[in-house]
Amino acid sequence: MPRVVCGAPLTPKTHSRQGSAYPRPCRPPPAETSIPQVTHYLKELQSGIAAAKSLVVVGGGPVGIELAGEVKAQYKDKGVTLVHSGQVFLEGGGFKSSLGESLKSQLEAMGVKLVFGTRLATGELSTGPIPLQSFDLGAGQTVEGAEVSHRL
Repeated sequence: MPRVVCGAPLTPKTHSRQGSAYPRPCRPPPAETSIPQVTHYLKELQSGIAAAKSLVVVGGGPVGIELAGEVKAQYKDKGVTLVHSGQVFLEGGGFKSSLGESLKSQLEAMGVKLVFGTRLATGELSTGPIPLQSFDLGAGQTVEGAEVSHRL
């Protein structure tokens, strides 16, 4: 089953809730605060990504770029699509344009499908698992997903 997610694969050792405003999957639900709860959450998230036929990452910022690359590096045969609303990666924000161009080339070489200039319309869906559904990418293209993350 495809998944639509955005964020970074994290471990309890590297995951910190302090100062983080990221939604799922970057951070566990607010009620899960102990190390065993966070560990369980992250293992379930990793299992879901491992079991997914394909992965759609929404957002071509640093976190989305890293997630797409990390998943493709770990699961070379898994379909990975990165949907980005901009025309180039890391435009503005103090990044050199050459960095965005280099990351684009690296992801393409790995086999990540890149979709630029498109916002994935998730409507009123809340962050988290959802029933599998199609999302319109425009120009007659769609992508299926069973997970939504907002604000990344």
